[in-house]
Amino acid sequence: MRPWVVSFLWFLATVGTSASATVGDGGIAAPVLPPANDKKNPDKLLPVTASRGQLLYENHCQGCHTSQLHIREQRRVRSIDELRGWVARWATTQQLRWGDEEIGDVTKYLNQRYYRLVPPARKN
Repeated sequence: MRPWVVSFLWFLATVGTSASATVGDGGIAAPVLPPANDKKNPDKLLPVTASRGQLLYENHCQGCHTSQLHIREQRRVRSIDELRGWVARWATTQQLRWGDEEIGDVTKYLNQRYYRLVPPARKN
């Protein structure tokens, strides 16, 4: 048996043996979390690091679509409507069951991150 397998099995056997351990008694360290806001100025919130569109894209699309797809010179997308169409098409192909909100969030993320397309003018 390989040494790492023995170590892993030993680890599995010892996990959970101290069921009475709680945070603060020396058995389990308290988690270190980032502050929820600026302590010097409680009204100033820290910026959000990832948008919903980014998280959806990273979890469902990035496995196949690297950034090279979006930055190549001969990319197919020429408008936000086309970008939204591609997002919707791939969401359907992958059976993600995304609604308009999810498709819009991913479209917005991709446009801000890579494409920088101008939104169509609103008709009054």
